[in-house]
Amino acid sequence: MFILRRTVCWVLDIRIIKQGVSILKLTIISGSQRPNSDSSRIGRYISEQEFVSKSYSTINFLDLNELNLPLWNEGFWSNDAQWDVWKEPASIIQQSDAVIVVVPEWGGMVPPILKNFFLLCGPQELGHKPCLIVSISSGRGGSNPINELRSTAYKNNHVCFIPDHLIVRDCKKMFADEDSESSQYLERRLEFSTNLLSEYAKALGSVRESGVADVDEYRYGMS
Repeated sequence: MFILRRTVCWVLDIRIIKQGVSILKLTIISGSQRPNSDSSRIGRYISEQEFVSKSYSTINFLDLNELNLPLWNEGFWSNDAQWDVWKEPASIIQQSDAVIVVVPEWGGMVPPILKNFFLLCGPQELGHKPCLIVSISSGRGGSNPINELRSTAYKNNHVCFIPDHLIVRDCKKMFADEDSESSQYLERRLEFSTNLLSEYAKALGSVRESGVADVDEYRYGMS
């Protein structure tokens, strides 16, 4: 494993896979703007699981806190110099076949840094690619970010949130040293969800290659 740009992008290059050689690429995104967040910890945990790595040739990890992207502004359209920082993560996402977003619930909402990320992404990055939402909460919440992302985050980038999602409640105790019944259940559920995601990645690849998704003529979704 090697690190690009001071741990912004962790790239796990897995070339030999037990069930054959996969050409699929996965990007995992930590959607928290806190340093050393549980979103980052859980995102890295997912990237290290064998049942995830067996399906992909490459796994990228993007921590939005460390990327420190500017808030969207109209300079984004004219390629102002401040947006040079976006080029590398944008390229990584463009080359990906599937995405996992780890999102914390902040006051019942999605953190601003993740909403900004979805504003920056267009069809060239996320269009008709499957995305698994992993929502985390330090308490008993976690459903609100899923509803918010499904309602608004797809419109102009055309990302396809798969029907299944994962809610990690009491997240500080989950995927850690504690081997509780809840943690074991989430482990099995995570394996199910990520296996499903990889099948969506294979299927939606043919949709993108078909040419029917005319993002030049129909770039913006309806609402």
